[in-house]
Amino acid sequence: MIRRPPRSTQGVSSAASDVYKRQPEERGGSQRSLSAKTGISQSTISRSVKAGEIMTTTGHLLPLLNLKQRRQRVQFVLDHLADSRPGLSFMDRKFEDMMSTIHVDEKLFYIKQDRQRYYLLPDEPVPIRKCLSKRYLPKIMFCCAVARPGYDYRSKQWFNSKLSIWPFAKDVKAKRNSKNRPAGTIVTTPVSVTAPVYRAMIVDNLLPAIKAKWPGSTTRQIKIQEDNTSAHSAANELTIAQEALLKHSLHVEVVKQPPRSPTFNALDWNLQLYPEEGLQCLSQKH
Repeated sequence: MIRRPPRSTQGVSSAASDVYKRQPEERGGSQRSLSAKTGISQSTISRSVKAGEIMTTTGHLLPLLNLKQRRQRVQFVLDHLADSRPGLSFMDRKFEDMMSTIHVDEKLFYIKQDRQRYYLLPDEPVPIRKCLSKRYLPKIMFCCAVARPGYDYRSKQWFNSKLSIWPFAKDVKAKRNSKNRPAGTIVTTPVSVTAPVYRAMIVDNLLPAIKAKWPGSTTRQIKIQEDNTSAHSAANELTIAQEALLKHSLHVEVVKQPPRSPTFNALDWNLQLYPEEGLQCLSQKH
């Protein structure tokens, strides 16, 4: 039996060095496009990747910030320094724990997904779902609110950081007959998120949730952090703070995160906290 000689690894190191001599923009894409740009065979690039001499990774687009926006981001970070005693060096100061900060954001979710996982018995058929077009699936905007998890000494339980999630929708009666339902049937329709609608959402839903679920004492200053959309107006901030103090005895301050800085909001890092629960309840109800 004639044994096949082992594959030669000559040229792998030279291929890696030739690739790294290129500009970073020229190294993007697939191995085929990299082979076309560098003139190195695709098999040589594949062996270099397997040998660990060429690393594959992914890059993301970052927001383009001007000088004013960069200063706002730095000032936002400096405002979270806890110890502000005079004469204390910057390295000796610590950041606040943000245990009294609530992150609020709006998220758009589809009510029906193109693919749906089911757990069925072996002889049970897969449910049939139909729609007019998969390009126009119904979707609803949700308001999500989360905070840092912590231990509640009053209830002797852990606070899981999830205040709740609420849909920007309303139940109305169908005005006309259709092939899908008769007139008068209760249907759920989405609502455009304007400044009055957002203010009503915070006052009617978020503030009672804070009063009911907030761990520890509610006499501390509570910050509600939001982004810079048009619905989050300055008039809303004052109204929300007044309503929280008068109706719920909460000391609330509404703060804005820096512009073009989605990474400063926890909801932009954890998009799938538990929107499926709200969507499931909404679909089962109607």
